[in-house]
Amino acid sequence: MTIVIFVILVLLTALCILIGIYIFDLAINKITSTKYFSENLRIFTPNETKEQIEEKIKWIKENSKEKYIKSIDNLKLCGYEIKNQKKSNTWIIVVHGYMGQGLDMVPCVKKFIQMGYNALIIDQRAHGNSQGKYRGMGYLECKDLKEWINLIIKENENSKIILYGVSMGATTVMMETGEKLPENVKVCIEDCGYTSIWDEFKSIYKRSFKLPTFPVLNIASITSKIKAGYYFKQASAVKAVKKSKIPTIFIHGEEDKLVPCNMAEKLYKVAKCKKEKLIIKKAGHVESYTVESEKYWKKVKEFIEAYI
Repeated sequence: MTIVIFVILVLLTALCILIGIYIFDLAINKITSTKYFSENLRIFTPNETKEQIEEKIKWIKENSKEKYIKSIDNLKLCGYEIKNQKKSNTWIIVVHGYMGQGLDMVPCVKKFIQMGYNALIIDQRAHGNSQGKYRGMGYLECKDLKEWINLIIKENENSKIILYGVSMGATTVMMETGEKLPENVKVCIEDCGYTSIWDEFKSIYKRSFKLPTFPVLNIASITSKIKAGYYFKQASAVKAVKKSKIPTIFIHGEEDKLVPCNMAEKLYKVAKCKKEKLIIKKAGHVESYTVESEKYWKKVKEFIEAYI
């Protein structure tokens, strides 16, 4: 009987380890990310027509200049610089979400261009035209974002910089506000960001697999540390906004099933910076700007102008 129990425990342990590694590969490893995530976690219009995508590509080609930086771990990262026809020192860095790319953000960028700002759209590591094998879920990307900020300041020392991100990009910009930043960074706009990688994966895991998170998520986190360089609990937007001094507006869709709206409430509550909150009823994940477009952009513009 003892041998049977031992064998069962060994098999269960091995199964948990395999599932944990699978969860890591499913979420973090770019190469092994699956069709499930491509279809279900795309932040913008997953059913775009070929013509709509081509129109965005054309707009980017006609209006932007490609920019590149090297990350601290020597990855070549791609961005797209769009200078406003009206000369401006105000720049907005636009950061896409998980499984997305800078191209997804064109509708938002057009709004910011209309407001009179310059824009820098970035492809986050392991997304779009940027290099990288592993996704940092905001943790590694916030280190990259610092390099993009430095690039703008190097080219324009009088620049005023706004950070704007959605979904994973929102967590990226929030985590950046917890870092020591140059005075050029004036405002942060986060839309549907999660409190931490651990909280987000825990929410998705419970909903998708209907299983306890221990020990599988813990094993996935250890795998992440070994392969990608970080534990899931290290990447916390909550810790960042607690020490942030950058004015931040927290935006969320009340019906968000991917990143629960209560995460925005928690982030807003603990934030020590100057802050505002905008919760859009009947909006799902990153749908606020389409569900209540006029209200959304009016609030965003007012918040920016209060600090620029």
